[in-house]
Amino acid sequence: MRWSQLRTLTDSKAYWSLNALFVVIPLVSRLGVPLNWELVATYIATWLLFIAGTAFFLLRPPLIGYRDYADYLQSGKTADQLLAEYLRCGGRVPERNDDSHLANRLRNDNKNSLPDTEVFWHVYHVADVSGRAARVAVTTAMFAAALMLLAVNVNRFYDVITSYLSPQKEMRMPSTNPPVPVGTHLTTGGTVDVQHEDGTGSVSTTSGKLVDIDDNGFLVVRANGKLIYIPKHRVVDIKQSA
Repeated sequence: MRWSQLRTLTDSKAYWSLNALFVVIPLVSRLGVPLNWELVATYIATWLLFIAGTAFFLLRPPLIGYRDYADYLQSGKTADQLLAEYLRCGGRVPERNDDSHLANRLRNDNKNSLPDTEVFWHVYHVADVSGRAARVAVTTAMFAAALMLLAVNVNRFYDVITSYLSPQKEMRMPSTNPPVPVGTHLTTGGTVDVQHEDGTGSVSTTSGKLVDIDDNGFLVVRANGKLIYIPKHRVVDIKQSA
């Protein structure tokens, strides 16, 4: 990407909103919320965005900080400063035997104090495509962060869709017929909060009406109008409202 395109990304609300997760995720983990691959991937993505944004602000040509010619004029910059920026970005000052219109203006033969519009945009383009290695590094970091966030969102979408279309999918998990946690006394029809392993190494909580504790090794809970079958061997803790 060009520097101006990278600036558009770093100026966006989405970029700054995602950077907020740089602080939020560590705070969430300190509160005891179990980490899974989605949170880890999101945290890595925020690190990449933070590093890419910092590198952008440090490495971009100063001219890219101005949105247009009017913005540059309002900053009080002179034609000589524009020429210095041109040389800093690898631009070449035309020889004296090049008497073209743009060449004369680039050399500022008329000794104008204010930068010329045509010269400004010519220099801006040169600055915009300068520093190729730095632009590639920043773009790569942002692209990697975007792929991680996309993977997390696709997985969330898949989980929601499969949960909606197949609410009894946990029945397909291998199960034995162990008892629920020792000391647990449950009454069907009551409201329960069941903490259980979700098959990914994380612990989830399912809340709803206890329908049955069947002989096939499942707790049957009605939540949001759907029957949820939770293998007993995955149950970590159960709390039942009085």
